[in-house]
Formats: sequence, C-alpha cells, structure tokens
Amino acid sequence: MKDGLALATVNNAYDNYANKAFYPWFVGVELQVIDKNDNGHPTDEEAARLNIIQEELETFLKEQHTVHSIARVTRNGFRDIMMYIDKPKLTQEEVNNFFNGIQKDREVNFGIHQDSSWNAVSGFIK
Repeated sequence: MKDGLALATVNNAYDNYANKAFYPWFVGVELQVIDKNDNGHPTDEEAARLNIIQEELETFLKEQHTVHSIARVTRNGFRDIMMYIDKPKLTQEEVNNFFNGIQKDREVNFGIHQDSSWNAVSGFIK
C-alpha cells in the first residue's frame, strides 16, 4: 500500500458465497494501532489487544445480527475489520456505549452501509 506493508487475513470460505444478498450490510471498523514497530504494525501485545477488541465487536454485533467476518487488514498504524450483517438493528446509543470505552484508548472509525454485491471486499474474495 502507499503507506507500506499491509497484511490481510481473509476468510476464503466466503469466496463465491451464494447467499451474499441475504447479508447486504457492510460493517467496517478502523482501529488505531497504538504500540507499533518500525513499519507501523502492532507489537505482539498490541496485536493481542486488537484481537480482543475484534472478538468483543463480533460478540456485540452477534447479540442482534447474523455476522459474517470476512477479513481484517493490518497496515501502517491501523487495523481494518470487515464484516457483513443481515440488517442494522443497533441504536446510536448502543453503538456509542460500545465504542466509548475503546475510544478512551485509541481512535475508532465505525460505519455500516448497504453493499449487497459485497464490493467492499471484492479485492479479497469473489
């Protein structure tokens, strides 16, 4: 990438997934990497913390949604998490309550948008 090396972890089981239309909402989360090495990637301890945040995020979403975790990309200073859900059911208050704790430690960008063709992950799967 322009900012250096990026490492993607992709769930290839979703390549040519036939039921994409039933999960048309893309969930994207960008997490700031706080403790990083020279290339901007997380230290081992930071990577473990990012993994915990991802697990907590998936648990949070699964309370009200069917969640398909597609990929995560670790790049210079950030980790991107990419998932699809059936239909957004979260209130703004629920989203704020979940992310407020994370934002005390690091920057977070969270978004949900309709993407029935799964274009947001087309660079990873078909």
